[in-house]
Amino acid sequence: MAFLPVDRGQFNSEPVPPDWPQQIEQRIYYWPDPLRGVDVSLRDYIYTTSQGRADIEGVVQDVFPLNRQDVPPDFLAPQFEQQFRNEGFDAAALVMLGGQGAGQASGLPGYWARFVMAEGVGVWAMELTHAIAGYADLYTNDRANDLNGFDNMDCACGTHPTAYTKVQLGWLDPSAIMVDTATSAEFALHTLGLVQPPPAGRCTAVRIETSGNPLFVEARQRVDQYDGGNWWNKRLLGTNEVPVGISSEGVIIYELAGVEDPNAPPGETDPLIRLLTQTALSPGASFTSSSGVTVRVTAALAGGFAVSIDNPTAPSLVVPDLFQVSFKLALKQLRDLGLVPKPTSGPQNSWVKSQSPTAGTVVARGATVTMTLKTGPLQ
Repeated sequence: MAFLPVDRGQFNSEPVPPDWPQQIEQRIYYWPDPLRGVDVSLRDYIYTTSQGRADIEGVVQDVFPLNRQDVPPDFLAPQFEQQFRNEGFDAAALVMLGGQGAGQASGLPGYWARFVMAEGVGVWAMELTHAIAGYADLYTNDRANDLNGFDNMDCACGTHPTAYTKVQLGWLDPSAIMVDTATSAEFALHTLGLVQPPPAGRCTAVRIETSGNPLFVEARQRVDQYDGGNWWNKRLLGTNEVPVGISSEGVIIYELAGVEDPNAPPGETDPLIRLLTQTALSPGASFTSSSGVTVRVTAALAGGFAVSIDNPTAPSLVVPDLFQVSFKLALKQLRDLGLVPKPTSGPQNSWVKSQSPTAGTVVARGATVTMTLKTGPLQ
C-alpha cells in the first residue's frame, strides 16, 4: 500500500522532520518499543496477530505539500487514486503531523485511510482494517460491555483482535473455534496470542450455541508485546509509565448480539459484541449468563486454561424413529444429531426393537437415547 506524507504548512502542529519519509518507513517495518525494546511496527503487528496469514508491503511516497487544516482521508483521491491503483497498490493512507484522534477511513470497505505520527500501531492497523477489510469499529451503544482492550477493533490500542474478529478477517481458521451444542462439555483452551492453529486436543475458542445469542469463550494472556503491553498502550503507574496490554489474564466470555448497523452498506462487517466478563476469569472462577449458561475455569494449563460449560439452553432436538433400523445406522444417526446412543443388549449386527425416549420426543442436545436390540428377521 502507498503511504503519502502530507505537509499541511502553517497548519502543522510541529515542524516537518527532515527524515520524515524514513520515520514513516520505520513505523511500517521496524520500530523498537522504547519501553521494552521489541518491534511494534505496523508490519510486525499485522504479521504477528494474524499468525502470518496477513502481511503488508508499504511504499512511502514523496511528501505532498498542502496548506490546509482539514484533510479528509480521501481528499487526494482525485489526484492519486487511479495512479496508485495502476501501480498495483491495494490501498493508500495519508500520514500527517498532529495530535491524536485523527485516525479515520474513507469507507468500509474503501481505499483511503488517515492517521498521524502521534498515533500508535493500533490506530494505524484499525484504520487500514476499516479500509481494506470493511470491518467496522466494535464500539457499542452499551459502553459498559465493550470489549475494550480485548480487541484492537474496539480500543485501537495495539492488542490482539478476538478470535471472532480474526476469523472474520481470515486471520484464524474457523476450525480453531469449537461449536458447543451440548448441555455439558469440557474444553482445553489455547491462548489466543500463541502460535496458531492450536495443538491437538485444544481449541482457540468455544462458540456456545444457546436458545438466544451465541456466546464465545477464549483464553487471553500477556504472551507477546501486543497483549503483553507496549509503548502505545502504556499507562502511568505511580511515576512510571507501564505497558499494560490486555487489562487482565484468564478466560473471557463475550456475546455475539447481532449487528450494530442493520443498514450497513455491502461489504461492511459490523457485528454487535458485548463483553460479559470485564475481568478475565482465573482458575476456580465461574460466570453464569442471564440465560443460565455457566462457564467454569477448572484449571490453568501450559499456554491456556481448561473450562467446563453447562448449558441448559442448548438447542433442543427431536428424537428420530429408530424402530427396525440397523444398530450401526442408528449409532450414526444419533451421533450426527448430537445425541448419545446407549445399547442395552444385542450384537453389533442387530436392529433396534425399542427405544427410550420414543420417537418424536423433544430432548436437549447431548441427551442419551437407550436402544434395545434384537437379531433375526425384522418383526
